[in-house]
Amino acid sequence: MRLSTLKDQPQDLAKFVTGFETDAKAMQKDLMILAIVSNMPYDSIIDMSVDERQALADAIKAKSDAEKEAYDNAKAKSR
Repeated sequence: MRLSTLKDQPQDLAKFVTGFETDAKAMQKDLMILAIVSNMPYDSIIDMSVDERQALADAIKAKSDAEKEAYDNAKAKSR
């Protein structure tokens, strides 16, 4: 969407701003969840690059998957 289009069409500008606000809130929520799950300060998460945050999220997911598999295996053995 071009800036001139947004300037000429107030309804398009309103949609753009609303979309931006929604995206910003979703991103903030994701970063807070990442901070809580990783037990890291929110400021440290904010200071990371996108690639670093993705690597952290991937590592947390891998750990979670491994823990779930170990739990499932232990549960299966106890039957």
